[in-house]
Amino acid sequence: MFKQTKTSYYKKIILFTFMFSFVNCFHSDLKVENIVLCDNFTLDGKCVEEIKGEKTYNITVPSGKRVDTWDELTTFMLHNLRIKPGFIIKFNRNFTPSERKSLIVSYKAAYYFWDSRGTMEDIEIGKNRITSKEYLSDIIKYRQLEKANLYLPIELKEIFPVEIKFYYFSDLVNGEIPFKINLNIRYNTE
Repeated sequence: MFKQTKTSYYKKIILFTFMFSFVNCFHSDLKVENIVLCDNFTLDGKCVEEIKGEKTYNITVPSGKRVDTWDELTTFMLHNLRIKPGFIIKFNRNFTPSERKSLIVSYKAAYYFWDSRGTMEDIEIGKNRITSKEYLSDIIKYRQLEKANLYLPIELKEIFPVEIKFYYFSDLVNGEIPFKINLNIRYNTE
């Protein structure tokens, strides 16, 4: 019936290729799929230990070691415990090259701890997620330094339990994540 010529066959291929590439130019809107508060991350930024709105850190100080001031406590925490709370923002799709570039330039994460604000230093932008985290020892240390309490004896009830708020902001996404933490110190007598 209908005889297909080589020319019409090539035209169909070209038309199909053009339509396929045109349709693929349109991405769905970038949306936050979920946000996970996390206390322990793998090297590639995946959450190992999720925080469900509240977390108590039980710190055990070995026998023969004393931590009497906030400075000693935060130094001990940094070198021995490496507690690094943070969050992962997972998106509904992979970033386009322009979105990734925009995030690299504009994305910032910060925390609010009592009346102290600070910037989260450890930020990783993946294919479809952003991981932000900060050492808890640094968060406590900078607050106590600002209040000139760093070298004073530790009074846990002065600060803990406390609500921390993580903030994230960029050209593409903004928000905040509150959660509560508590801190207990136990001295190992063995």
